[in-house]
Amino acid sequence: MPLTQPTHRRPVRRATVLLAVSSVFALLVSLGTQVLPAHAATTLQAVRIIGGHGHAGLYAWGADTIPPGQARAGNVLISDYWNFRITELDQQGNVVGHPITDDGRHAAPYDVAVNPVNGNIAFGDVDLGMQVDIYSANGTYLRSCGNGQLWRYPAWMDYDASGRLAVADSRGHKVVVVNDANCSVLFQFGSQGGGLSQFNTPRGVDFAEDGTLWVNDTNNGRVVQWRLSASSATAVKSYRVNGGDFRGLLARNGELYVVNAGSALVDVYSQATGTRLRSWGGSGSGDGQFVDGGRGITADGSGNIWVGDMPDFRAQKFTPAGGFLLAAPQPPEPPPVGGYAMPEGVAAFADGTVAGVDSFNWRVNVHNADGTPRTAFGTRNVLNYPRGLAADRGQNTLVVGNTDAQNVIKYSLTGQRLWTATGVKPWGVAVDQVDGTIYAAEFASNRIRVIRQNGTLGATFSGGLSNPRGVAVDPVDRSVWVSNQGSGRIVHFSATGQALGSFATGAGQAADLEVNGDTIFLADKGGNRILLYSKTGTPTGTFGSAGSTLGRFQGPTGMDLVGDRLYVIEMGGERIQELRVAVS
Repeated sequence: MPLTQPTHRRPVRRATVLLAVSSVFALLVSLGTQVLPAHAATTLQAVRIIGGHGHAGLYAWGADTIPPGQARAGNVLISDYWNFRITELDQQGNVVGHPITDDGRHAAPYDVAVNPVNGNIAFGDVDLGMQVDIYSANGTYLRSCGNGQLWRYPAWMDYDASGRLAVADSRGHKVVVVNDANCSVLFQFGSQGGGLSQFNTPRGVDFAEDGTLWVNDTNNGRVVQWRLSASSATAVKSYRVNGGDFRGLLARNGELYVVNAGSALVDVYSQATGTRLRSWGGSGSGDGQFVDGGRGITADGSGNIWVGDMPDFRAQKFTPAGGFLLAAPQPPEPPPVGGYAMPEGVAAFADGTVAGVDSFNWRVNVHNADGTPRTAFGTRNVLNYPRGLAADRGQNTLVVGNTDAQNVIKYSLTGQRLWTATGVKPWGVAVDQVDGTIYAAEFASNRIRVIRQNGTLGATFSGGLSNPRGVAVDPVDRSVWVSNQGSGRIVHFSATGQALGSFATGAGQAADLEVNGDTIFLADKGGNRILLYSKTGTPTGTFGSAGSTLGRFQGPTGMDLVGDRLYVIEMGGERIQELRVAVS
């Protein structure tokens, strides 16, 4: 995951970097150029860069309010998820600043909480190390708690009036209370189950004015009230609430505000009786709506309600009754068409059209032959961190490996959804250009799933796979080659799944692969380079090194080969590089 995420696009640049490939693997690497013996048979030229960094202005995830007694009390802090920072908004929705920036010490911030005693800011840092990061009110890094030891998924948290931090461990099915001054555990409570004192995926947590802690007990379909002492917690009562994908929770003025991402609603209940009092929201991008449901929730200094609306690239402000007041920023600042946030797949066509799956912006970008952006399509409620992309050049369509949604979708180049194949969790995808058969690498299940051109599921095959990441169809004999992140090996199958062999690679992290004649190109994400092998597994060359200039790479992940052009998309560099392939 990249440590810096500038939001501007980089211009398309042209240069030439040469690679001559031979059976001799010794290489001279200088400024991204590899010089090989004169009898080499293959030459790669780095031609140009397409696209560039393209982040939204705000990815609003968690939310909390600066408490009384602190500087700028009443302002709202928003976890700016894929910009790796905390954004502060005043009550009119203006950006005041970024008390926590992308300093390289953390990944995407989940829920955020402010200590009412000293102003410390805590947030869930799930992706870096299953930890909770603590910063001072002025943004100085203090410490990280947990480091993968205290909890399994510390996404949601809140401080009580005395400065104790309660962290919901969603996958550990418990709540851990810590002293943020030294990360010591004061006590913890809960276990997995459906009893009053148990949890099944606790998420949003909030301390009410009376000091009790309310918890969204998501998979038990309820909210639970707890009374905390100095060293323990006692469950007081629970209420059944509308089932769904619970996220943020706010306990204020005798009411409970439950953010339900499943229904795209905010449901409000009585703390005393559990009666639902009102709801607002709905699916969409209009005022007061949520395209994929809200996230964190807080009440500002005037008592108005703020909800993180990450997939709509904004936070929204409501009256306590649910009346829409404003969105920030207004208008929203979505990522620019043609820009990328940690992309992982690329597809190309004979006419020069190139598409990239913009994985962390939940969309697909399509570029014209000259590299300029043509269109972008997709929203978070449909494309859930898609990672695979392939061209069906016979139908002039795109196949998307929609990883976290656990399906494969075929689209036209204008974004029209043609079909969806469910029951498969893909990473890389590839298309047999002869008959349109699709092969999907299922990373977690260690298998390849066959999908027919019309979207119906076919056979599965496996054997020798270890977290398969990339898949390619050999244009010579239509056999299937698979790269494996877990083992670093490349495994070869017939089109019907018969094992044909395998060989080890020197990849730091094997990503996608492509086949051209007798040459296999492997994207080495960890090594920031492209490795070349013969089909017998003999190393025949390497291209690239770490860097941001043309011909160098930052986390190459996806590739596609059409004609004499190899396209490489970079997760870290957030761009596509076009390489010319010549065989002599």
